Amino acid sequence: TTDLIVLCVGIITTTGAGVANPMMLVAFQTLLDQLGTTSVLEGATISNDDMLTLFLQMLYVGLGGCVAILIGTPCIEYVCSTMTLEYKRLYLQAVLRQDVAWYDMSHPEELSTKFVEAMAKVQSGLKSQVLFFEGMGYGTASLVLAFLPFFGNPEVAAITLATVPLLIIPASIMMWIITNTSKMAAKAYGAAGGAATESLFSMRTVVSLGVEHSFLLKYKGALGSVRRVKVRNEALLMGTGGMA
Repeated sequence: TTDLIVLCVGIITTTGAGVANPMMLVAFQTLLDQLGTTSVLEGATISNDDMLTLFLQMLYVGLGGCVAILIGTPCIEYVCSTMTLEYKRLYLQAVLRQDVAWYDMSHPEELSTKFVEAMAKVQSGLKSQVLFFEGMGYGTASLVLAFLPFFGNPEVAAITLATVPLLIIPASIMMWIITNTSKMAAKAYGAAGGAATESLFSMRTVVSLGVEHSFLLKYKGALGSVRRVKVRNEALLMGTGGMA
């Protein structure tokens, strides 16, 4: 229950921090309109009271966004740490509950590498929620302000919104590539880590049988797979990232 409350507070505050970003444009719009008036109409000036009001608006919006992100980020980080600890406990518990036959079939020498990769994915997925909710608040507030006639221009906003799919489609493809290629890279690293762990835990047997070179070739082959996967992943990411 405590984690849920902390998570809700983090979601609300980070979303509010995102909303504060486009709200700053409202003050800038008023300032630019007044500057345009002074440049067109002779004798027009901006009063000190108007400048003070704009300054206070920008100050309050900036302070509000800063306070919101300072509250939201630790809340989500706390929930992330708690959930990661729980994932580790359940993962280790699930491994220890298996029978002996499962260890013979599941390459136990690769478990440590797979465990680290799984925890890294969990942590990266949870920590990215700060940017997700902040961006959601930013986008929602921007859309609302853009379509309000007295703040934005609905016609221009509609045309701009029509071009969004051209950015979303390659970005979605890029995210799909990141998700799937990370799995392939984790599998390749798992094979290399498994070969290294197997040789280290069986060092006496390896030396007594004189098979050091075969283990070295096995490890180099696994690293070659890692290199091929990484090169292919980077090429695909550069292509889709350029389109996005």
